[in-house]
Amino acid sequence: MGEGGGKFKLVSDRIYGHVKIEPGRIQEIIESEQFARLRRLRQLGMCSHIYSSGSHERYEHSIGVMHQAEKMAWQFFQHEPLKEGHHEQKRITSIVKTAALVHDLGHGPFSHLFEDKFMKPKVPSWNHENACSMLLDAAVDENAIDIEKEDLSTIKEMITSKKSAKLPYCFSSIVSDWKYGVDADRLDYIHRDSTIIGIKSSVDVDRIIFGMQKTADGDVSHSIKNYDLLNQLFFQRHQLFRRVYHHPKVLALDRMMADVLDLSEGDLRITERTKEPYAYTHLTDDISTEIRIHPGLGEAKKILRRIDKRDFYRYLFTIPLSNYKMMEEIRSGEDSIKFLQDVTPDGVDPKEMFCELVSRDYGLKGGRNPMNDIQFYSPDATTSTENEPAVYKFDCYQNHFSMTVPQSTYESFVYVYCRKSDLTPQQRNEVFAKGQEWARKRGTRIIEIPFFSLVA
Repeated sequence: MGEGGGKFKLVSDRIYGHVKIEPGRIQEIIESEQFARLRRLRQLGMCSHIYSSGSHERYEHSIGVMHQAEKMAWQFFQHEPLKEGHHEQKRITSIVKTAALVHDLGHGPFSHLFEDKFMKPKVPSWNHENACSMLLDAAVDENAIDIEKEDLSTIKEMITSKKSAKLPYCFSSIVSDWKYGVDADRLDYIHRDSTIIGIKSSVDVDRIIFGMQKTADGDVSHSIKNYDLLNQLFFQRHQLFRRVYHHPKVLALDRMMADVLDLSEGDLRITERTKEPYAYTHLTDDISTEIRIHPGLGEAKKILRRIDKRDFYRYLFTIPLSNYKMMEEIRSGEDSIKFLQDVTPDGVDPKEMFCELVSRDYGLKGGRNPMNDIQFYSPDATTSTENEPAVYKFDCYQNHFSMTVPQSTYESFVYVYCRKSDLTPQQRNEVFAKGQEWARKRGTRIIEIPFFSLVA
């Protein structure tokens, strides 16, 4: 029996087999209209047009994150039960599970492109975390879900600010670990996306979780025996970004769908729908069908037909950006226009050209290697004063723990595209020459066909 006094339910999951859903709050949220919306949001957005198997929804990912979050919470309790007793442990576990379950509730259609490419240019302050809070409030009110105001506030803090002062870091970071990059969200999507798409992974998620401990100050430490597994986890995440999320054709498709939404904004008033819970609950990937059957929106429909025919925007080349200054040179609006004008071939309107700035790392801001930040403990060593494993950090380069750990975990590129797919050979040669000249002046070079564009 669970917190609501009803029966447990089992959900069949393609990754974990079966996930137990406790009665009460968790079941009521899953059965709400707001959570059901996640069935109509693909986890990987436009990626399924390149990786056909990658059509899973945020619904199953969210339940998977909740499943992993529960295991992580009980792992911390198993190591050090709370002095307040079993009831408080259940309360914290319920908070953590709820936050994990609803963390993606506010995502818009077509994954991150809706926020990054459609909403941000129009409403810079908009983000899916705040939209999540709005839909969570609506779900609680409409379904009379029993949840204390303080607990609801803590859940929102974990979603919007990625932490909560009301809980020790080991619990508040279970959904989003901004210090070390090992959280339930990443553990699920790295494992799930890799498995479903078919990119082999040797990451043992359960072993990572079972090697986690709560430190004396409420932080997180990991078993030193899992050093290689954690390094593999971060590398696997990097590979997903490199080979899947940042695939040149996926980024072209993202821009195509963003253009479709921009062209439809006047008639469909999409941004207005994000302000009100009921309207946003029904704003999903199904909007592409709404556009197709609309009596107008001819230009948007043309782009949708190009997507159907796989007539994607033309990827031209990649320029590796060797330093942050080069990234900023292209990032700002006027400089971005100047860059595109510099590489536009004759006979092509510069407005047909666009670029995508891409940066990849191991999940921590500034390109830090999380392996240098993670606190480790040795299960076989204890401090001299108490029966507690000694916790320590070390520099994986200076200590030569592994010679294969990368010294740099950050890379950035600019991908250059043209909305016209029928460039002549002369125009293609010209744009390559102009791109090479721009890159040469800045001490880098262009890459015509990055090897990772050949995987799909």
